[in-house]
Amino acid sequence: MFLRFTHRYWFQDVSEHTQVKELFRMTNRHLGTAQLYTEVREAIEDMSQYLDSDVLRRQGETMVRLTVVTTVGLIGMATTGFLGMNLIAEADSPFIRKLFMFLCVLIPTTAVTVYTVLKSRRLSEFLEKVSDERALVRVKFAAFLNVWRTKHDRLH
Repeated sequence: MFLRFTHRYWFQDVSEHTQVKELFRMTNRHLGTAQLYTEVREAIEDMSQYLDSDVLRRQGETMVRLTVVTTVGLIGMATTGFLGMNLIAEADSPFIRKLFMFLCVLIPTTAVTVYTVLKSRRLSEFLEKVSDERALVRVKFAAFLNVWRTKHDRLH
């Protein structure tokens, strides 16, 4: 809306005539419109920068969580891929048995995925520590244990 106002209604000059220019300048100075315009523009720029940085922060957190979920999802993919490799000869089994085998893989995989989403922030912190080459093994292990600690445990 501010850009629309600026392009449609904000004028630096309204005429080429000297008297009209002087009248516009006097009115502008008396009302302080140039100063008000500058203040509003700066405030809007500050808000825009804040909102942009907040959006980028949220997108970054979302990407980290999705990365963690994808990493753990690889476990589920490997598990379900196990069934597709035909290591267990169940092709001629009754449909109920196949359904049971499928559910035996699907239910734990879904549970692990949901649990991963719930713990994604702490898991991302753990993966960050693991990938840090300078971190000591003790620090990495502490980050691993922190994944499963409750909020109450971390406060004490």
